[in-house]
Amino acid sequence: MTTNHSPPRRHLLAAILALGAAASWASPALAEISGFSLRSIEEVGNGWSLDSRFGKTTDAIEHFVNIEDCDTYQGRKARFNVTVQNLGSTYTYGVAYAKPGKACPDTHADFDGFDPEQCTVVVNDLELVSNFDFEVDLSVLTGGKCDAGTNADARVYVVVESSTSGVAVQSERIDVTIDLERPASPVLTEIVPADRRLVARWSDDNNDEDGLTYEVYFSTSTIPDDPSTDSNVKSKTGITDKSYNIDDDSLKNDVQYFVRVAAVDDADNMSVLSAQLSQTPVSSTDFWEHYQEVGGTEKGGYCFIATAAYGSPMAGQLDLLRAFRDTVLLPTAPGRAFVSQYYRWGRFAAVFIAQRPALRAVVRVALVPLVWFAALTTGFGLLGGFALLLLAAAALTLTRRRLSERVFDGLRLEARR
Repeated sequence: MTTNHSPPRRHLLAAILALGAAASWASPALAEISGFSLRSIEEVGNGWSLDSRFGKTTDAIEHFVNIEDCDTYQGRKARFNVTVQNLGSTYTYGVAYAKPGKACPDTHADFDGFDPEQCTVVVNDLELVSNFDFEVDLSVLTGGKCDAGTNADARVYVVVESSTSGVAVQSERIDVTIDLERPASPVLTEIVPADRRLVARWSDDNNDEDGLTYEVYFSTSTIPDDPSTDSNVKSKTGITDKSYNIDDDSLKNDVQYFVRVAAVDDADNMSVLSAQLSQTPVSSTDFWEHYQEVGGTEKGGYCFIATAAYGSPMAGQLDLLRAFRDTVLLPTAPGRAFVSQYYRWGRFAAVFIAQRPALRAVVRVALVPLVWFAALTTGFGLLGGFALLLLAAAALTLTRRRLSERVFDGLRLEARR
């Protein structure tokens, strides 16, 4: 008995028809139009403007429309200005554009067989001239549904055809990315209070696209879903990390602040704002304030032991130590306990150190690794700081071992001589 593995004839016929339909829409391997240049894209009519994302200038190679733009462009038209050089009058041209995710057949300058539900023909079989322009209905180009939640390319076609042979020989396609997809909302996990400052932290496991940034919103009253409707809401934009130190000069201690965060993609689409958390900045006696309370006279700030040791502000190092306190120590219970004990006993040590030049020199040396560690942990996190320190220790151990081996080998050679 022979088994027939060929498909049923009706399935084969359907496959042939499908391939034929696809082939009728497929773009042939045409050459790009010689001397083609998109000179500019400009608004038709007054009272509105294309965003720079649309790529309006000659050197623009990317063209974007986001959700906000889509709303603005409804009922509007844009004029594309084109130059074609080095082709004579024996050519005709055609222009058409397709909705997002759709296509136009570009085998002829008349777009023969186009589907009006997908493709809009602007010009067909006109005599080619060096400079020409055409208008595009942006309501059609964007798909008309700005809440579609999709991300696809709309396409503008320019096809040049020989007027004698009737064969399309060159074509250009301008892709316009219609990005109507919002990123997912990040999850605001905690707000850590500090002195006239707040540290906001969030997670973002539902977004996997590159180029995301974040915006943090804060206010003394609850933040609406559209923060632009409340003039009291302040924001910080362009944040690339998943934490932010809100140190706006307007923040006051013992005042409750509300915080929300949003993700922004590379087309400037903003997510829905996160759920809201609130926290109150708290007053804390700073290192330098403690030092002054017990009679210290050195000029400086924040870290009273460091100031007593150096006798100068040492601003960069002091900022690192303060950031280490606020972002690494204060968010954890053991860290807060350490800071509390330091405030309690460190001020007395500062006065003792300040009066003894030799001891000040010793403390200056002892503070160097602490400043380095503060720089590592504030820049890379506590675990990252420890990891870098371990790598450095391993590198030093390996270097010392190799040096020891070289010295031993040298001594051995000397002994043989």
